[in-house]
Amino acid sequence: MMCYTFTVDATSIAWSDVELRGVAWVEEGRDVVFRVRLPGTGPAPERERIVICRWAEGLVLNVTIPSGVGGPPLTWNATFARRDDDRWSVNFDFAHAGEIRLTCAEVDVQPAP
Repeated sequence: MMCYTFTVDATSIAWSDVELRGVAWVEEGRDVVFRVRLPGTGPAPERERIVICRWAEGLVLNVTIPSGVGGPPLTWNATFARRDDDRWSVNFDFAHAGEIRLTCAEVDVQPAP
């Protein structure tokens, strides 16, 4: 049985108030995958996405959750910009909580499994 997924252009998503639900290194550490939940009123599973950054490098993961604050960090914004060398510059801005940034060859956004 064949499994089909659809890919969404990362630049077409509003990245404010997106919950970071997890970070994983896959493909023997080559790719970085972010599990996120988009804002909205629909059922939570329908708002779950994975952001796959293929051939990732230069990862800076600097997110601080203050003492006494619970829950996943929320984005202030995120940007996905194509560079002159045809790679992607990815930046998740968590306002006062920090940021995640990296460079990768491809960005793929899919519904979370």
